Amino acid sequence: DNFGTGAFWVYQRTYVGGMVDWRQLGPKYVASDISGKAFFGYSVAVSGNGKVIAVGGPEDANNVGATWIYVFNPSLGYYVQQGAKLIGSG
Repeated sequence: DNFGTGAFWVYQRTYVGGMVDWRQLGPKYVASDISGKAFFGYSVAVSGNGKVIAVGGPEDANNVGATWIYVFNPSLGYYVQQGAKLIGSG
């Protein structure tokens, strides 16, 4: 999305009238502290209970790469970025 900056969307599976239906949960997600063309959303891991999402951007900060953590906020009904991006050392 956005020429390499990246984004991710979350969809929730529901059943309507015995049929499977998908609805978007929350907005288009874009990290608040992306640096350049991060390809944010290139990799994603979801916790077993679905409450935590780790989102990778392998090309953030000129290929340094980063990971962002999002946690589901039930009062808002969507995921919220938790703190700043995580960057490995070494």
